Formats: sequence, structure tokens, C-alpha cells
Amino acid sequence: MNRRAIKPEIIRTLLSRSGNECAFPGCHHPLFNDSNLFIAQLCHIEAVSPGGQRYNKERTTEQNNSYDNLLFLCYRHHKETDDTTKYTVDYLRGVKEQHEKKFFERTLTVLPNMVEQVEEEMKNFWNHI
Repeated sequence: MNRRAIKPEIIRTLLSRSGNECAFPGCHHPLFNDSNLFIAQLCHIEAVSPGGQRYNKERTTEQNNSYDNLLFLCYRHHKETDDTTKYTVDYLRGVKEQHEKKFFERTLTVLPNMVEQVEEEMKNFWNHI
């Protein structure tokens, strides 16, 4: 299994619980714009690769790509959370939990092309670094 491949059902669940918003506290940047174009990033809390932010060598590929280790952020907040001193694993897990609680009963209707766009964006991202 590609260590960066995330199962479509995990992406679908993350999207449905996202409220179509960046998970960063106070940010309302949409994940999909009015044209249904994905304009955010799917982020790992603990990195999948050595040298990545908050990498944990004890985690398996499956754990790295699990629902609990992923959240959607806008580009700005994805970059800001590269500061691992300020944005620890525990802090980001709390951000994810609080964000999803806001939208617990207001799930986003996930269209098939939404999952495909996220998968394509991730593939392009990893192919260019």
C-alpha cells in the first residue's frame, strides 16, 4: 500500500464531518468553493515520512492514514502548523475534535467528485515534492 494513500471512505467521513471549513480555530475558509472546487488541504497530524512534522516512527502506515490522524486545513493554517513546538500532536487532535463537534449533527453531503478531487490533489502534491 502506498504510504500516502488514504482510503476513499476515510476522506468521505472527514469531509462529511468538516462543515466544509478549515478545522483551525476561528477559520471559516471553505474546503470547496461555490463551484465545487477543492481549495484546501488534507493534512496529517503526525507525518507519514521521517523528517515530517510530528513524525512518529512507532506508527504504522495504516495508523498514519487513519481517520484520527487526518484533518482538513486551509493552506495558510497547514503552513502555520508546521511549527511543531506550538502545534503539538495533542493540540492538533484537540483542534480536530472541537471542530468536528461543531458539525456533529450538520454533516456535509459529500458528492463523489469531492473525494476524487481530494485524492487527485494529494497525488499531485506528493508527486511534486
